[in-house]
Amino acid sequence: MAWWRLESEVANRYSETARVLREQVHAIGPHPATQSLIELADEEMRTVTQREQEMSPSQRRQRLDLAADSLRKALDMGRKLEAIVPRYNTLGTMREKIRWQPDAKALSTLSTGLQNEFLTLGKMLDQGNVSEADAKIETFASRLISAWEANERARSAASLRSDLSRLDRKSTRLNSSHLVISYAVFCLKK
Repeated sequence: MAWWRLESEVANRYSETARVLREQVHAIGPHPATQSLIELADEEMRTVTQREQEMSPSQRRQRLDLAADSLRKALDMGRKLEAIVPRYNTLGTMREKIRWQPDAKALSTLSTGLQNEFLTLGKMLDQGNVSEADAKIETFASRLISAWEANERARSAASLRSDLSRLDRKSTRLNSSHLVISYAVFCLKK
């Protein structure tokens, strides 16, 4: 009888461990990648609660141990996602704020490529491929920054072309002559 009581006490501790882990997972919040692990743990815990009288303490302990393992995995994945998802969201916001130069075909292709890469990263995170997504987010960030710089260069070149097309040739020649004369006067004053 003492053995039964000891087994029962151990099963109760497993139950308490699973409950605490469930609270920690709940505090992190739901994510599609952790949902299946949480559901598995919840099912095991429900089974133990519903069939507690029919099960031996060792059977309860085994089921609660499975639940706790699932919850530990969900908690670990949730913490990793908690660290990476804000970076992913920030990069998405940056990508949306780029005002792409409409007449640059190469930039249009680059924009589409970045959009597809961003969506692929989102799928990876939803599936729980956190390690792979983490490495790819760094690459995506570098590509996004390069694309932004290329777009800004194209934008400033287009702006310069537009400004130059507004000037007439005569005023350009006069302004050019004026600079030469001003420099000559400056040299004479010395």
